[in-house]
Amino acid sequence: IIVKHITSYTNKLMGGISPTRLYFDRQQKELYVVSNTKEIIIINEDGIVVYKISLEKLPQTFCVTRDGNIFLSYGSGEIDILNYRGEYKGKLDLSSVPDNTLIAIQSLHIDEDGLTYIGDGRLSRVIVLDSSGKFLYQFGKKGVGEGEFMNVTSITTDNDRAYLLDPALFRVSVFDKRNGKFLFKFGQASSLLGGFSMPSRIDTDGERLFVVDTNRFVVIIFDKEGKPIKEFGGIGRNPENLSWPSDVKVDNNNMIYVTDGGDNGRVQVYELIIPKVE
Repeated sequence: IIVKHITSYTNKLMGGISPTRLYFDRQQKELYVVSNTKEIIIINEDGIVVYKISLEKLPQTFCVTRDGNIFLSYGSGEIDILNYRGEYKGKLDLSSVPDNTLIAIQSLHIDEDGLTYIGDGRLSRVIVLDSSGKFLYQFGKKGVGEGEFMNVTSITTDNDRAYLLDPALFRVSVFDKRNGKFLFKFGQASSLLGGFSMPSRIDTDGERLFVVDTNRFVVIIFDKEGKPIKEFGGIGRNPENLSWPSDVKVDNNNMIYVTDGGDNGRVQVYELIIPKVE
């Protein structure tokens, strides 16, 4: 496969901000960019900024629901809900979750079925809510063994599986999303192809996994079984390079978006080109 740099959403284009977090709304086909200036910048497929939302503080994690609401968490056990225009609607009711007073939210993800996945850093578990916000099940526990993790900083899902990135253990743990059953894990600390130094975020296009490694300045592409396929980026200020990348998202059309912080202060846009099989 080939990864081609297409364009950069520059600091100037986004109003002088430095991007920290991303979310791609597959329903509206819009990219949400959280900045260090406590704003959310919404960019359409043509690279045009269509809206800006001011926040009271910088969120730990966020995601967008299928009906356009924005879920925000600031590292506590609460999730604030904003509408598409940034108006506060209240908090997500987590009263149905066991030990809900102990939750410390580190990561959020909403899958194609509208299920919400919450990475709880305090109890080292993943909480799954149905599309109405009611508790379905939870899985995981603190540890270093199979099915265990220390701190899930990023979650993504495909049709069948949930993929959990655990930077402290330099690995990705893979679970059956139907019941939370552990399937396998992959990853190791290494500077070689597929190795982790400071993995930060993970996403999937349904066929491949994309992990951004901040300390190696690359995005690593794996197949669904955890075999490394390709890396791209590399430290630098050239159009295709990265400087302290911290997040990665993939859209419906093989476009890859990467926060390129540090001195570059931009969002990098790449295209994944998959050769046709004759």
